[in-house]
Amino acid sequence: MGNDSRGQRGRFTFSKIGVSDLEASSRFYREVFGLKESARLEGQIKDEPIHEIILVGENPDDPSLVLVRYPDRDSVEAGDGVLGFLTDDLRGLVERIRQHGGRVAHEPREAVEAGVLVIYVDDPDGHQLELVQSSPST
Repeated sequence: MGNDSRGQRGRFTFSKIGVSDLEASSRFYREVFGLKESARLEGQIKDEPIHEIILVGENPDDPSLVLVRYPDRDSVEAGDGVLGFLTDDLRGLVERIRQHGGRVAHEPREAVEAGVLVIYVDDPDGHQLELVQSSPST
C-alpha cells in the first residue's frame, strides 16, 4: 500500500524559449555555449504551428534547450524565465556573448554567501541568461 512518489515525479529534461529567428538563435547558443543541434521538428501548440530546434550539451543526460518559432507571429516576447549557465571563464563567455549579438543586462556582482560571481545578460531576442562562476576568493 506504499504511496511511493518516485514514479510520479517528473524529471526536468528541457527548457523551451520562443525566438524570432531559429537559425540565428541556434547559432548563438551553439557558438557561445557549445551546444549541438540534435533535432528539428514541426508541430503545433494549441492549434498554432511551430518550428523547433533542439540543442543538447556534451552529456546526453543534461537537459536540452528547445528553440521554438511561431511562424504565424510577427514577433517574440522575452518572458520572465531565466536560463542559467555555469562557467569557469566569466569574462571570456561575456565577450563571446557580445560578439554574437547578446547584451550585458547587469554588471557582474559577487554573491559572497554563495561563493560565486553572477552576471545577467540578454540573448539576441532579449531572453535573460544568468552566468555563474565560482568566486576567486572561495
